[in-house]
Amino acid sequence: MKRQASTGGKNLFYPISRIIDDLERQNPSLLNDLSETEVTISKGNHDVVHKTPIIITEGSGKIFWNFYRTDKSDSFIHDMCQHFFSYLYDQEEKSSVIEVKCETNDAF
Repeated sequence: MKRQASTGGKNLFYPISRIIDDLERQNPSLLNDLSETEVTISKGNHDVVHKTPIIITEGSGKIFWNFYRTDKSDSFIHDMCQHFFSYLYDQEEKSSVIEVKCETNDAF
């Protein structure tokens, strides 16, 4: 960071382990959909395509989430992505999300 912004300047981090734990408690059916449904995530003119579930719960967990690059032409996938997008938005102010205020010379 070159200099502190006059307003804002914060980043939100939501560790995958906390996302999985929170979904297990709050919305297990959404977690099941996100971990069992394969989606297509593409970049550019679909030159680079990745097919994967959005969440992989094995091991320490992985997430492949890009709302805008996920193909949502299937109505089920569209609804699932909308639901997850809304869920993440609702979580922003919860204790599972870490807020880090950036200062001049910080790097991430």
